[in-house]
Formats: sequence, structure tokens, C-alpha cells
Amino acid sequence: MFALPATVLEFMNTIRESGFEVYVVGGAVRNLILNKPVTNWDFTTNATPEKIQKLFPDSFYHNTYGTVTIKNGNDLFEITPFRKESNYTDNRHPEKIEWAKTVGEDLARR
Repeated sequence: MFALPATVLEFMNTIRESGFEVYVVGGAVRNLILNKPVTNWDFTTNATPEKIQKLFPDSFYHNTYGTVTIKNGNDLFEITPFRKESNYTDNRHPEKIEWAKTVGEDLARR
């Protein structure tokens, strides 16, 4: 088990208290496992970008992947809805993105 900073726990609790799931993902998980500093916090949730923005009105969202960025003190938290991707014509960027219903579906693409 890893100790998450209070700011991360507060952020996650805000989302959970609103009835949504939220998980730490990406490089933050890798760095926690390797006992390295986390400089970039990424999250995934079953909330849509619009619902995330209602919870965090000062956030911004301007991309096709659904990532909402929230400034939290000196940190930027990036949260993306569970999603499924397909048709990778360049082996990296999907042509089709759709919101997934479960974290399992989201993790299958990572």
C-alpha cells in the first residue's frame, strides 16, 4: 500500500462523494511502486468531462481524449473518463474513442 498526499486524497474524495469512481493511473502508479517522486498525477473515472468540470469549475478541457486538467496548488491533476479506443493507424493514436463503463475496460487499453 502506498501513502497518497493529502491533496490527492482530498481530490479523490470530492469525486467519490459525488457518486463516481476514481483511480490513480499512469506514471504516478509507476513512480509510487519504484519509490520515486510523483510529478504528474493522472486519474481515471466514470464521470464524464462535463461532470468533472461541474465538480471543479476552474478546470479546463480542450482535447478529444476527454482529459480534464485541474490546478491544485502547485500540482496539475489530469483526469480522464474510462474509455475504449480502437483503430490505431499510426500504432499510437486511436481513431475511435468511446467512454467505457468500467475501470476494467479502461485498463484493457493501457
